[in-house]
Amino acid sequence: MESLAGEIWDAARSLGLSPHPVHFETVPYHVLYEVAAYGLPNHYQHWTFGRNYWVQKTRYEHGEGRIYELVINSDPAYAYILQNNNEVQKTLVMAHVMGHSHVFKCNEYWKDTRKDMPGYMAAASARFATYEQVYGFHAMEELITRGLAVQAHSLDEEHEPVMERRPVENRTPYDELFDLDLALGKRALTDSEKAAREKMEKIRPGAWNRLPRPTGDILGYIVRYSPQLLDYQRDVLSVIRQEGIYFQPYYRTRLLHEGFAVWTHQKILDMLDMSQDERMEAALTHASVTLPSPLGINPYHFGWKMLEMVEKERGSAEVIKIANEETDSSFIRAYLDERMVEELDVYKWIKKDTASHELWEVGEKDWRMVRDYLAESYARPPYPGIEVRREVPGQGSLVLAQVGEEDMDEKYARETLNYCQDLWGHRVELQCRVDSRSKLLWSHMTNH
Repeated sequence: MESLAGEIWDAARSLGLSPHPVHFETVPYHVLYEVAAYGLPNHYQHWTFGRNYWVQKTRYEHGEGRIYELVINSDPAYAYILQNNNEVQKTLVMAHVMGHSHVFKCNEYWKDTRKDMPGYMAAASARFATYEQVYGFHAMEELITRGLAVQAHSLDEEHEPVMERRPVENRTPYDELFDLDLALGKRALTDSEKAAREKMEKIRPGAWNRLPRPTGDILGYIVRYSPQLLDYQRDVLSVIRQEGIYFQPYYRTRLLHEGFAVWTHQKILDMLDMSQDERMEAALTHASVTLPSPLGINPYHFGWKMLEMVEKERGSAEVIKIANEETDSSFIRAYLDERMVEELDVYKWIKKDTASHELWEVGEKDWRMVRDYLAESYARPPYPGIEVRREVPGQGSLVLAQVGEEDMDEKYARETLNYCQDLWGHRVELQCRVDSRSKLLWSHMTNH
């Protein structure tokens, strides 16, 4: 296997790729699915990861899903390969991993992510075990539950306080011009502006404003400024936040990641010395992975086919350039054209029930509309955008607001707000959309 890994590495380099070195390890399926459930090796414990493990393991045992490999974004990268893959499948998977490793190292949205996460998580896991002995299992589980509920809302941002006389929502780039107009008598204050000024005067001049601008790093803001968190709690939540930041680029590049990895394994397999039977076995495995889905878009198929079409028109250097610079959304918006939409059949289909049978029709025939719809859908992460807008002076309440127009699940949102309140120590409010209408939700004191 070591010599094969060397051949694949040399092929990847000759193809123009620059991946992190990769450490390959073959493991039984239960180990592979355990790492997949936790997201990283040597991870801290929590009941949600056990749930994920049993779901994935049960699906595998019933033939409803199979993970061929799992690669960790680190330097060197770690790749876990299913032990009962045959030799041809292992070859394909190792070539596939080279594509992932290249994206981890070279893509603009991945290259600055932490490359020491396996070691970082192992050290954190040891500290968590100590905290559990000191503060108790229940306290740690409740804390991690609350941290994971907000983990997706983590960004790599700093929150340095600034000297600010007025509330942040009253600041605009044109404030100085407005003030000058008032001084010269060119305009008068409106009623709403008068009310805002009265509120402004209640904040003493030179007060520290911890939020000079809205931030989507909700968990980071809580970790830094919550008045009630103990040191060990800040440590636990900081680790959960770092993990959230580490996985953020995945939501923006899944299509590109898998498409480029498929393109890479196809290219490398063509460069290796394989028998006709081995090439047939590799083709069957490739086909099973890239089979178009009748219920949606298979990212392995769609991403790979788009890159393949780009290569035919512009060459392989353009494909590698895409892997280095694009996200899923920008890739689709810049490269998906009318021919691709037609050949890949990514039109939006609508089902119409007739008296005798079901009828499916193309719902949107303008390929530009299809392109824009797909680009927009891939630009959105699988959770609502929310940001911290302000703290209420004198009350300590934290005010959040939704960014976007999608509807929220009110029950889920309220429960998450309660978790935020447990961490923040004061009431948390959220301005959001429920049932296509704007609504203000707020947390209630919980008995956890």
